[in-house]
Amino acid sequence: MTTTNTERSLFFERYVRALGGHVRDGGRASLGASRVLGLKALALRVRFGELAGVHEVAVAGLLFARGAAKARSEMVRRSADFLAGTLRPMERALRGAPAWGRKLTRTVGMLTRRTDALATANAELRREIARRKTVERSLRTSKRGTAVLLAKSRAMQQELRNLTRRLLLAHEEERRRISRELHDVIAQALTGIDLRLATLKAHSAANVRDLQQRITVTQRMVRKSVETEHAFARHLRPNLLDDLGLIPTMRAHLDEFTALTGVRVRFTAVAAVEELDGEKRTTLYRIAQEALANVAQHAKAGGVTVDLSAADGVAVLKLSDDGVGFAVAEVMSPGPGSHLGLLGMRERAEMVGGAFDVRSAPGRGTTVCVSIPRGTANAPATRSRRPAARTRSAG
Repeated sequence: MTTTNTERSLFFERYVRALGGHVRDGGRASLGASRVLGLKALALRVRFGELAGVHEVAVAGLLFARGAAKARSEMVRRSADFLAGTLRPMERALRGAPAWGRKLTRTVGMLTRRTDALATANAELRREIARRKTVERSLRTSKRGTAVLLAKSRAMQQELRNLTRRLLLAHEEERRRISRELHDVIAQALTGIDLRLATLKAHSAANVRDLQQRITVTQRMVRKSVETEHAFARHLRPNLLDDLGLIPTMRAHLDEFTALTGVRVRFTAVAAVEELDGEKRTTLYRIAQEALANVAQHAKAGGVTVDLSAADGVAVLKLSDDGVGFAVAEVMSPGPGSHLGLLGMRERAEMVGGAFDVRSAPGRGTTVCVSIPRGTANAPATRSRRPAARTRSAG
C-alpha cells in the first residue's frame, strides 16, 4: 500500500509538471505526454475525482501567476486539452461501461465549468488589486498635497502674525510722530501767537506803524500754522481726492514731492481711471504715496516715472525710479528683515481684488506695478499727458 501511495504521489507531481509545460508551450509533444499519463493513471487506478482535483488546483496556480485576459483564455483552453488527452485512455478502457462513460462526461463538464469560473474569478481579483493600488496611490498623493497645504497655511499664519505686529508698531510710531509734530510745530506757533498778542496788548498805545508791523508778523505765524495743519490733513486724508478725483490729487502730491526732494517726476494718466469707485481710487493714491516715500527715503533716485492707465477692465498704476534698487526676495519675505511699506502696499491692493508686483535689483532701480479691476464698463481712454512745464528737475 505504501509503494502504491508513493507511486500515485509521483504520478500527480509528474502530471502537474507536464500540465504546466503544455500550458506554457502548447506543443504536440507535451500533448502526447498526456496520453502516456492517462495510461499510467489507468494502471494506478487513479479515480476521476482525484485527477480532477489535482488538475483544478494546478490550473488555479498557473492562472494566478500569469498574463493578461487573452493569455489566460488560451491557458484555459490548453489545460482542458491536456486533461482530455489524459482522460482519453481511461475513457477507451471504460467504453463498455455506460455508467463510467457518463461519469467521465460529467466530470469533464464539471472541470470545464469550474476552470472557466476560476478564470473569471482570477480576472476579478486582478481588477480589484489594480483598483486598490490606484486608491492607495491616490491616498498617498492626497496625503502629500495635504501636508504641502498645511505647511503653506502655517507659513501664511506666521506671516500674518508678523505683519499684524509690525502694523501695530507702525501705527503707534505714526501716532508718536503726529504728536511730536503737533507739539513742536503747531503748539509752538500758537504759543508764539499768544505772546505776540500779549505784546500787542501791552504796546497798544505805541505808534501805529510799529503796531502794524507786529500785526503783520503775527498774521504770518497764523498762516504758517494753518498751512501746517492743512499739510497734516492732506497726509491723513486729502480732500482733493474726494472733491476733484485721483488725477488732480496725484498731480498735487507729485508737485509737493518734487518740491521737497528735488527728484524729477514724469506723470501720465488716462481719464478712465476716474471711473473707479472711491475705495479703489484711494487705494491707488495710498500705494503711490507709499512708493514715493520709499523713493525719498531709500532709492537715491534722480527721476521717477508715474503712469496711470486703464484697459481691458483693469486700472494700472506703474511707478518706476532710477535709484539704487534692492533684492526683492529678501525684502518681501516675512520676518524681521521685511519692509512693512511694501507688504502694506500688497495688502492694500489685494483688499480691493487687485494684484501687486515689485521688480528691482541692486543698481537697477525699482518698478512698482498695481492692477485693480475697474468693475465698470470700459470707457474710451483718452491719454492726458502732463505738460512739460510740470516736469521738474532735481535741485
